[in-house]
Amino acid sequence: MSKNMNKDMDGKALGKAKAAGRVVTVAAATIAMTGGSMLSPLVAVAQDADGVGATGATAAVMSPLTSTAAAGTGAGAVSAAQKVADLQAAVDAARAKAATAKADLEAAAAPYDAAAVNQQQARGAYDAARGASDSAASAASAELEKQLGAAQDKADQDVKALEDAQAALDAAKKELADKDEALTAAQRASRDAQSALEAAQAAASDATPEAVAAAQAAAGQAASDLEQAKQQVVDAQAKLSDAQDAATAAAAKQQDAQGKLSAAQQAKAAADADVDAAQTSYDAAKADLDRAEQGAAGPEYEAAKAKVAAASEALTAAKAAQSKCESELAAAEQDVAAAEGEVQTAQQAVADQQQAAADAQSKLDAAAAAKTAADAALDQAKTDHASALTELADAQAKLSAAKDEKDAADKALDQAKAQKQQADQAVAQAQAKLDAAQATANASAENYRQGAIAFFKSVGADDAADIILNCKLAGYNKVGEEVDATSLTNMKQAVVWLKACNEYRASVGLGELKVTYAMMATAIADANFSDTKVAHAQQFNVGENVAWNYGSNPFKQWVDQEKAIFDAAAASLGASGLTGKAAYDFYTAHSSQIDNYAALHGGPNPSVGHYINVINPDYTVTGMGVCTRGTLYGSTQAQTFVYSGQWYKPYNLNPMTVAEYEAALNAWCDSLANPEQGVDAARKELAVAQGVADDAGSKVSAASQAVAAKQTQVERAAANVDVAATKASEAQAAVAQKQAAADAAARAVSDARADLSAANAAVAAAQDAVAAKSGELDIAKGKVAAAKRALDAARAGVGDKRDALAAAQDELAAYSADIAAAQRAFDAASSALESARANQREAEAELLATQGDADQAGIDAAATQVELDMAQRAASDADAVVATAQAKSDAAAARASQLKNAAAALAKATGDKATADAALDAAAMAVSDAEYDVVEADDAVVDATVARDASAAAVARLRRINIAEAIVNGSTDDADEVLNAKIAAAHDAAERAATAKAELDDAVAATDAMAPAYLEALANYTAAKVELDQAIAELNAEIARQEAADRGNGEQTQPVTQVTYQAKHAEAKTEATTWQTAMPATGDASELLGETFVIGGTVLVAAGVFLSDKRRSEERRVGKECRSRWSPYH
Repeated sequence: MSKNMNKDMDGKALGKAKAAGRVVTVAAATIAMTGGSMLSPLVAVAQDADGVGATGATAAVMSPLTSTAAAGTGAGAVSAAQKVADLQAAVDAARAKAATAKADLEAAAAPYDAAAVNQQQARGAYDAARGASDSAASAASAELEKQLGAAQDKADQDVKALEDAQAALDAAKKELADKDEALTAAQRASRDAQSALEAAQAAASDATPEAVAAAQAAAGQAASDLEQAKQQVVDAQAKLSDAQDAATAAAAKQQDAQGKLSAAQQAKAAADADVDAAQTSYDAAKADLDRAEQGAAGPEYEAAKAKVAAASEALTAAKAAQSKCESELAAAEQDVAAAEGEVQTAQQAVADQQQAAADAQSKLDAAAAAKTAADAALDQAKTDHASALTELADAQAKLSAAKDEKDAADKALDQAKAQKQQADQAVAQAQAKLDAAQATANASAENYRQGAIAFFKSVGADDAADIILNCKLAGYNKVGEEVDATSLTNMKQAVVWLKACNEYRASVGLGELKVTYAMMATAIADANFSDTKVAHAQQFNVGENVAWNYGSNPFKQWVDQEKAIFDAAAASLGASGLTGKAAYDFYTAHSSQIDNYAALHGGPNPSVGHYINVINPDYTVTGMGVCTRGTLYGSTQAQTFVYSGQWYKPYNLNPMTVAEYEAALNAWCDSLANPEQGVDAARKELAVAQGVADDAGSKVSAASQAVAAKQTQVERAAANVDVAATKASEAQAAVAQKQAAADAAARAVSDARADLSAANAAVAAAQDAVAAKSGELDIAKGKVAAAKRALDAARAGVGDKRDALAAAQDELAAYSADIAAAQRAFDAASSALESARANQREAEAELLATQGDADQAGIDAAATQVELDMAQRAASDADAVVATAQAKSDAAAARASQLKNAAAALAKATGDKATADAALDAAAMAVSDAEYDVVEADDAVVDATVARDASAAAVARLRRINIAEAIVNGSTDDADEVLNAKIAAAHDAAERAATAKAELDDAVAATDAMAPAYLEALANYTAAKVELDQAIAELNAEIARQEAADRGNGEQTQPVTQVTYQAKHAEAKTEATTWQTAMPATGDASELLGETFVIGGTVLVAAGVFLSDKRRSEERRVGKECRSRWSPYH
């Protein structure tokens, strides 16, 4: 035991010693009053149960002292004895008055007690009804919370299931897409393999020795044609290079001619300017000559003659120039005639080449028409082949569909078999459940007797059962006794107190304490131990509260009483209004002061530890046990507490709410109360399972028949595939034949196109030649035109010179000597003018010549560009010819190789086709499986959506329920039968509680009506007792005075030998006992009031010895572990 416990225990012993000491004090006082002789003039008389004689008066029995005094001393002695007798008579009168008052009190107390009993019974009925109402309301609320929690869990599970189903559907769709792509690839690979196989088959059928030799010869010829084409490319490239060089040179020549033309143009412009200047000088000289000739004579005449001579010479020179121009014109005209002949020849060549090109075009058109016809035939053959392939694909698709249906039928059969197996397993499980239910029904009586042990084992809490059976103080557990804490009745009562605890915690803002089976077991074991001892078991690492009472709410002790002490202690420290966590925190900070205050001012229960345990915010799990064996008191209640965390395992593992624990306990009790109900349910479940198994067997039979039918469809579809494959093979052979014809037509078109290209090239060359000759003709014509212009100019010059000579001759006669100077000036100007004009003519001739050269250079450049274009086209055509020849060579070589290796290629193609077909079948099967999975996943999504909506609706329906309103109304449309049953029960319990409250109010009113008479009788009885006490005191005083007088006279007293006590409610005893054994050992002397004592021979009456408080409590608190005990209260 701890120090606190020992301190409590010492206090209890001290209380007993003090109580006994008070009686001893009365006895000692009495002995002192009687003196050493212990003699009294009174003799004890027999009393009835009220301490009053049968006649209503107390008979005085004289003691030996009194008898001796009366016999030996005479009248004086009688007078003393009479005085004692008078006082005794006063005592008797007072006692009679007290007896009358007591009778009146008892008469008044009878109806009052009856009313009080009725009130107490009404209070009990109301408390029970209120408790039942609260329990029923809590049950309804707990059922709602349970259903809402289950519905919410179901809704959450359904949402998660929908998300999972949607994810599974997305994954299945993606898987199907992947499988479709794989199937497409497999189909393409199968078609390629089929084409390769058909080609290999065709090649193998064509691979005769002659065909191999012909193919090899064709390959050789194609290789030779390829080499020739490559040589043509080399030649064309060489011509292209030459043409590019010629074009470059022509361009340079054209650029040079353009430079010379520009220079000639500049020279012509300068000559023109010189002529203009000479003409101006000539005009001035001519004017001067004219004026001289008009006014001159003599020398002017000579000048005029000289002028005439000069003009004559100029005329001679002009005529010579004219003759030269005429010769040049004749030569140019001859060149034009020759160029025109060459142009005509070139034009004829163009016409001839154009005719050849037209013929080549006709051949090309014919070849193209033949190719079109061959292509059309090939297209038709391909169409036929495609149609055959389509038919084959359809047949294969039907075969695949038939296989899919067969596979689906196989899956359905497997699924039906699996369902049958599951149904058989369900039958076996239902049978086992029936057997278990039957066994449970057979064992229900023993399970009920086992109480907590059987319940804990039924829920898998073997550790909790082990705690009770094997704990340190297991010997105090009496499993099977209805009053033991393990009984189901007391376990249900423990749930009531657990709810009360959580209700209080909730009212002060603290969290609900949960329970575990292990903690319930610890509380049960502690309650059984504490039923036998006012002590804590201290056998588990948990916090403890213990209360002893007669079935009342322990929280009135733990909370109501101790909170008042705590509040007073807190107020002394300056705090008030503290509850919940605030109160706990304040206690933690001031525990020493509060404990000291409780020890000084707490009265019989100097502690607040139980209250602190209840409001500890750190506790998370609790347990409660109730023992009603009544070894010490009517009921013992033990509550245990524990924290979360690793250190307090296993007590805090798998916690549950009180409502969940209560539901499990009630379900177990219900199963024990109605054991056959579980058997009937199990029988029904077995019948249902058997029906499902029979249906599953029927489905297996139907699925087997479906598989056989689908197998027949598969075989029929496979035969159709073989027919379609043969048709497709024949169409493939026709395609090969038409392909060969089309290839030949294509080669003819290619040859014709080459011939046409050559003809067109020849036409272009001829046209280029015509252009070149035409250019030469144009140049020649330009030279003729220039010669004509020069001749015209020369002729004009001759005319001018002739005119000038005539003028000079005419002027010669008219002019005088002055004329000579003017004549000379005129002649010089005329000579300069002629020289300038000659230069002008030379510049013009040079310009014409350079213009012709530039034109020719342009014509030459154009011709070389044409030749370059032709060379480029020829090179390109040569490249095309090489590409065609290369393709033909490759095809011929491949054909030769194909024919040569036809057997090996056929074997490989056959193997490849088989592999591709297998892959195609696997891909088709995978697609079928994936499609089935998508359908299943989609169905699962639909089902999950429906389930989610239903569970959400269920949650919404439950959330709409206002449990308080529903209890008032007695039901609600949103509740199911189970919840409405609990709501109806709560409604009925609430009405019963209201009725009980009305009856309690009536009982209280009745008690209050009886109270005045009872209180008056009690007051009268109390006054009578006081009067009796005074009479006894006077009697005692007189006896003491007389004994003191006797001692003064030297009389001897008898020694004290015994103290006898006879209770007024006990039978009279003839044998005296010592006071140590006869006096009450509890220290509670309230029943001694009015009792008589015989000490020696003296009769005494005890008065004023009481224990005013019959309620005792003891508590112990170690750290945060506390206990409480209340003594019985009547």
